[in-house]
Amino acid sequence: MLDEITESLERDVESELGVEVLLRAAGSRLEFLVPDEEEGKYWQKKIKQRFFERTGSSLVATAASPVKVKGLLTEFQEVLRRANRELEKERNLVFPVAGEALPFEERCSICKKRVAEGWYQTPEKQLEPACRVCYTKREKGRELRCRMVKKLGEEVVDREAFVRLEPPDSLNELPPENLAHKWVAVVYGDGNNFGGVLQQKIDKLASALQWTQRIKRVTWKAAAQALREAMNSEEASRELKRLPFQMLLLGGEDISLFAWGPVGLHFARYFVELTDREFAPAQDVKGRISFSLGVLVTDEKAPVFRTLNFTEEELLKWAKRAARERGYERGGTIAFFLAPSADQIPGDLDDFLRRAFLKPGKVMNLCLTLRPLSAEELGFLIDKARELRSYSGSLLRLATAFVKGSPKVATLLYLYQKERKREKGLFDELEKREKVPPTLRELMFPTFFSPERKVFGVDEQKEGFYHFSVLVDLAELLKILG
Repeated sequence: MLDEITESLERDVESELGVEVLLRAAGSRLEFLVPDEEEGKYWQKKIKQRFFERTGSSLVATAASPVKVKGLLTEFQEVLRRANRELEKERNLVFPVAGEALPFEERCSICKKRVAEGWYQTPEKQLEPACRVCYTKREKGRELRCRMVKKLGEEVVDREAFVRLEPPDSLNELPPENLAHKWVAVVYGDGNNFGGVLQQKIDKLASALQWTQRIKRVTWKAAAQALREAMNSEEASRELKRLPFQMLLLGGEDISLFAWGPVGLHFARYFVELTDREFAPAQDVKGRISFSLGVLVTDEKAPVFRTLNFTEEELLKWAKRAARERGYERGGTIAFFLAPSADQIPGDLDDFLRRAFLKPGKVMNLCLTLRPLSAEELGFLIDKARELRSYSGSLLRLATAFVKGSPKVATLLYLYQKERKREKGLFDELEKREKVPPTLRELMFPTFFSPERKVFGVDEQKEGFYHFSVLVDLAELLKILG
């Protein structure tokens, strides 16, 4: 909805002032030039009013910074910094409007806070009281999401996948029917090093205009192509009655969506792969821009606020930190996490990772995950997990031995089962070295040593060298893929 409001303001700016003055329009951020200070005050008021009228609750910060034409052409970076400082000052002065509901007034059945002003129809065709804000989000939001899907379909040649199915009305309609586990993936993505590029390398107005349009077009095109590839995947080939995804945000360098679990994983893989290819740096250029994605896979009953907050605040930050620790040199990163139910989403991710995946020992220290992963690594592990579908029970038992036991005992169990040759096919498929990414060139089973790999992608191996195992990652991917 914020995208739609920004687009409407963008059209107003283009019609009243001209398309040439528009610097950036993405998400809920709008940057443009006006001829004088009075015009700036007029647009500040208009922007605030538009957002509040359309949503009933959104308050935005606006700022206008005077600049001479010469400064705009010769000191563009300083002009942007000055404008951003003014905006931060205004943002600190914006406070949400506190709603008030008297004891005898009916409250909204969605937010449980504001006074109900009407009725909305639930997916079960029941009427429930709703406030104006929640009604607008639900009804208008659904209309806008349908429009976004149509726009995404226009970005690909094979648009049949986008138009033949209706958008879902609720999260439990994302997965196909009659599945043992109805996994829902919450995907949240953000760009890496975009601010650094803008501040260090773009010093002209024309370059900023070109850069803004390029990011906008690349993000939309990559998202559309990634969704198409995800919907053409082996897992999505089963009969679907609704679109297996629902877009939440797609603007600038931000992206967010709900999807059926396997579709969300495939989307993350292809989106990072496509954007890595688009933003591959020239030879001898240090640093690059890329995208990092957090992917939480859980059941369809998990509270939306909890899952979105965990994905953005924990998984996305984990993935972005891993990209930063690599010096932004190896492309995007993907941090996926499987929580079978909402009560298994950890309150402290760092503490959980260390307790669940780090196994210090006298013989060796072991890390039970390679996450965050590159797009190439995730693709390799997905393909490997598919090959092991018929051995899922045995693979899960091997992974559980590493999770619950000591590394030495679990390794002995692996070697014992391998030598028994009762499941020769499992070990043949598992240890097959085909299409192994260069970053996994040391890969061996059940464990391997990689001196360049950081624990959880972010920690230098200060407490002694760590070996790694990929069995737990494969077992969790196999659960998600089904």
